[in-house]
Amino acid sequence: MNIFENTVLTNIFEPLTVFSEKGRKAATDNRQCFGLSFCLNGQITYKQNGKKFVSNISNAVLLPKNATYKIYGDKEGLFTVINFECKNLDIEEITVLPVKDSAQYIKDFNQLMNCFLHDNMRLRHFEILYRILGRLDSEQINNPLSSILKYIETNISETNLTNKFLAKKMGISEVYLRK
Repeated sequence: MNIFENTVLTNIFEPLTVFSEKGRKAATDNRQCFGLSFCLNGQITYKQNGKKFVSNISNAVLLPKNATYKIYGDKEGLFTVINFECKNLDIEEITVLPVKDSAQYIKDFNQLMNCFLHDNMRLRHFEILYRILGRLDSEQINNPLSSILKYIETNISETNLTNKFLAKKMGISEVYLRK
């Protein structure tokens, strides 16, 4: 799954850190640009077209341009957001991207934020965001569970989503899936 393989960045807006309190409810209608969010702590759930997408310390969330969705604060926390414009990023639905080491992404986010605050080197902004996107792409390719997670997200309402069914669907043993 190479989501960002052909993506060409055209603009990056100032990165933000957003506080979300437990019980928070918000809505976004026709999002103006793409967004990439990492969780520092806490948890929020995005709801789009009847599907739920969870943002927590283990998942980055890619928010599509022109999307309409609702946000629910499950657990109080802080979330980073990088808003950007690009070409060749063909997503219409919120995409959850499992991450192995969120600390590295947060480090890159802080570096991007510092670049916006202390210098106006546009190329440096692009370099940092391309590095983040490249790492996310690599992690999805190397994550054997990414196809299972995508299948679960797409078919969450089906009653046959058991470990046995998913293991068979993915061609792995049920024991391996549980590990």
